[in-house]
Amino acid sequence: LRMKKQNPKSKCVYIAPLKSLARERLKEWSKRLGGPPLNWKVLELSGDTSHDSHVLNSADVLICTPEKWDLISRGWRGVSGDFSSSGARNGRKFVREVGLLVIDEIHLLGEDRG
Repeated sequence: LRMKKQNPKSKCVYIAPLKSLARERLKEWSKRLGGPPLNWKVLELSGDTSHDSHVLNSADVLICTPEKWDLISRGWRGVSGDFSSSGARNGRKFVREVGLLVIDEIHLLGEDRG
């Protein structure tokens, strides 16, 4: 809440180690944050979803997997693939608007998944 109060255009990125956990958070947070009085747009970005840059830029909370965040965060410099139809420029804008980055289960990053 403080992040949005200080900068209403800032975004929160939550990185979940598994798509199933990302889905759980999407359901839970869409109910809690998506309705009145906050009316925040909560969006999931994983291997099962695809969104254009306009939808991503309108999100207040982005729930994603490490792989998708890697694609976005590296793509913002134009290093790897296109982030969106507008390429690195939109990716750079999105990454610069991130005011809070939450990494859940960070000790699992880099581990083999079953």
